[in-house]
Amino acid sequence: MAFPPSTPHPSHGDPPTDGAPPHDDLPATSITLIGTTRIASGCRSDVYVADYRPPVGSGGAATGGTTRVALKVATVPTADGPAAAAEAALSDALLRKEAALYRTLRHPALLGCAGGLTLANGRRALVLEFAAGGTLGAARDRAAAAGALLPPRFAVAVLRDVAAALAYLHAAGYVHGDVHVANVLLTGAVDGGGAGGGGGGGGGTAAPAAPAARLADLGTVRDVRRAGDGVYFPVPGVAAWPAARSSPGPAHTAPEALRDGVAAPPADVWSWGVLAAEVIGGRSSWGGLDPAARADRAVLRHKLLHGAPVPWPPGGRGGAAFGALRALGRAATRRQVAERPTAGALLGSLDALLATL
Repeated sequence: MAFPPSTPHPSHGDPPTDGAPPHDDLPATSITLIGTTRIASGCRSDVYVADYRPPVGSGGAATGGTTRVALKVATVPTADGPAAAAEAALSDALLRKEAALYRTLRHPALLGCAGGLTLANGRRALVLEFAAGGTLGAARDRAAAAGALLPPRFAVAVLRDVAAALAYLHAAGYVHGDVHVANVLLTGAVDGGGAGGGGGGGGGTAAPAAPAARLADLGTVRDVRRAGDGVYFPVPGVAAWPAARSSPGPAHTAPEALRDGVAAPPADVWSWGVLAAEVIGGRSSWGGLDPAARADRAVLRHKLLHGAPVPWPPGGRGGAAFGALRALGRAATRRQVAERPTAGALLGSLDALLATL
């Protein structure tokens, strides 16, 4: 496997700039695109399937076998002018930030990264682990189209792995800031038996070692040890952050983060609760509102800032497992920040639940 093993994160300091994988600047020749169809697209990047041939050392000639990977490529605005240039610079800088974070943030429930590179067309890219199961959102929607929900044990395992990733990030001094169904990637096909449970934690002695899911996208990660927003901190290759900024959508953002513009660990826990609601309900938590539409985003923001609770689907489906997830999700989305469990507490509860299934 071309990706670095899980290692603990140092307790302080910036991501290192040398001496540790992933590579800062892989040769463009180490990547071969498999077709030109995007498998995912965001506001600042597109993702393609590729084959990766790891280099010898750090930047030497590529050699040896290949690994199927996901290539995350910075988008380039079609418009001209200063605003478009700032957007392009931000897309580039965010990928460089992700590469820097991946050099030390390595955990079984975080997506793996082999490094960053500049493609022949000048666009910046990240070589990421390929998650064969696609996104949690797509798996949820396929089940819903068939009139079903995700298998309860599998759903618990996926949500457990997300909690494990968050507990790890929080212990390292970071907040993810953008937890939602499109940023949770599945390692394989939906499994009624429920693979999952990687990454250590509470009781869970029955949980297999391999996680069912990976938490992806470190672009909006915040360093809570820094003053200010903590999102746009110094990273290798970014001389100065552009004026443009990236903001997560309100559908999965905690009210206090919407209000203050700064996310803390409890905001990630809120987002986990929204994730649980969407897994249990088999659809977006906000019904007919489209989080991608500007007008609907404004409605969602107003609702959340004025006390609207996360809508929970009716009970009765999914048995005791979904009942337990509902209780944890409701606790995670309490309006009072101090009343929410920590990610570590969620992890312990989910390990215990998984061991009973």
